[in-house]
Amino acid sequence: SVPDPSFVDDKIINLTFHRNRLGFVTENNTVLSQNGDFFNFYRTSLTASLDSDPIDVAPSHTKVSLLRHAVPYQDELIVFSDQTQFRLAGNETLTPATVAIRPLTENSVNAVVAPVTAGSALYFLQEGQYFAHLYEYFYDKSTEIAEADNISSHAPNLIPAGVEFMTSANDLNLLAITSSGDPDGIYLYKYFIANREKLQSAWVRWSLPGVNRIGAIDFYRSEMFLTVLRGSDWFIEKIDCEEGQGEAVHLDRRYPFVTGVYDAGTKTTTWTPPYIVDSGLQVVTGAGGSLPLGVELTRQADGTVVVKGDYSSEPIFIGWEYESLHTLSP
Repeated sequence: SVPDPSFVDDKIINLTFHRNRLGFVTENNTVLSQNGDFFNFYRTSLTASLDSDPIDVAPSHTKVSLLRHAVPYQDELIVFSDQTQFRLAGNETLTPATVAIRPLTENSVNAVVAPVTAGSALYFLQEGQYFAHLYEYFYDKSTEIAEADNISSHAPNLIPAGVEFMTSANDLNLLAITSSGDPDGIYLYKYFIANREKLQSAWVRWSLPGVNRIGAIDFYRSEMFLTVLRGSDWFIEKIDCEEGQGEAVHLDRRYPFVTGVYDAGTKTTTWTPPYIVDSGLQVVTGAGGSLPLGVELTRQADGTVVVKGDYSSEPIFIGWEYESLHTLSP
């Protein structure tokens, strides 16, 4: 006799986790599981309401509010619709009897890309017909005042419309964005805050030559991991974004080999890479071998990784040279 949660026979738009409850977001409701019982969305009793019971609540607003995202932020749950931001509020113990969704601000939000938290702020995307814009969202619990600032206003024509992914790296003070409007580009927002003052707000675009599409992007510690489509094959690649590192060998799609295969008949050494080799690939010695670090070896022909001589015990790197440009601000 206990009624089903509202997401039954409805489309689940997004997932969240808040105050020890698993949450489902539909276009009309935000549904949180029982407290500590993440896969139970049914009340314990039909006749009594318990504090631990599931929460199933819809926003009350004068506008049509189709919900898209729900993001935990500063011990609150900020719920995003297409044009409005709501706060799912309750007392210190979030219960079905005290919960409510109240509107905070009115900003249009990208329906596909979920907002992300970074540092003390919450970031979301607003998309126009041709370009996308990044907003920094702040909420003050003591005054219950929220505001959103366009932090891409000094580069309004940078990010093309069609944003597909956004992720953050808190340790690096970095956000990364990809867009279908620029299939081989990554847009990075770099910020630096000291004494509650933002001292840096910079945008950078990285280009990945030979990439037809970036499928997904995320950070683990200081490394950015990507799934990329090159030709007809998908690859998992990574970029180390740690500051102050001193790489000795600068190659794109760099891959290390510890040993190679020596052919005494042809007097050549062969290495088999994990991807298709084309023209322009470089072979460079690594550290710990008999040769110094960074010695370029001459390949016998394009389309292979074969070098004249016995380098079977030499650690080497293969990869492509890349161009790095920097334009100083006037």
